[in-house]
Amino acid sequence: FFKNETPANAVVWVAGNVTTAQVKALAQKWFGDIPPGEKYDRRLPQEPKQTIERKLEVKAKVPLNALYKCWHIYPRLDKRYYTVDLMTDLLSGGGSSRLYQSLVKEKQLFSNIECHHFGTVDEGLLTIEGKLVKGVNFKQAEDAIELELQKMKNELVSEDELQKVKNKAESLIAFEDISLMNRA
Repeated sequence: FFKNETPANAVVWVAGNVTTAQVKALAQKWFGDIPPGEKYDRRLPQEPKQTIERKLEVKAKVPLNALYKCWHIYPRLDKRYYTVDLMTDLLSGGGSSRLYQSLVKEKQLFSNIECHHFGTVDEGLLTIEGKLVKGVNFKQAEDAIELELQKMKNELVSEDELQKVKNKAESLIAFEDISLMNRA
């Protein structure tokens, strides 16, 4: 790794079998004569605030029925975003997660269920999606999800469950640096 200061005081990391001089020469060769472009002014239209629940049922020939539930979440730069991120890990962080244990293993309502978020610097979505076991109706499945969400709201997270999520996050961070591409 080479750490260099650029004229703009930005830190640049480069990974590979190269020297600092080679990196500087290649950067100058490929990017030195490129003039800066016009500053992009990002003005995306804002969706109106959602105040009521909306449902859409789509019928198609598919092997299993699927249920998707979505909620708006905070942008990534909002402190509350990290609460939602932790919540998704608790609800759907693998085979020992709350949704999987309760709705797949115990109640056998879903063959698979996941909870994830689409978070960026703009407001995003939290999504719970699951494939229903044949014969399970949507009302029964949706009520079971709502029950798990009520438990999340009303009961404290156990120390063991929180530690499991922390360990998983630390593990992901530690293993990110294994490949050269991730280090770059």
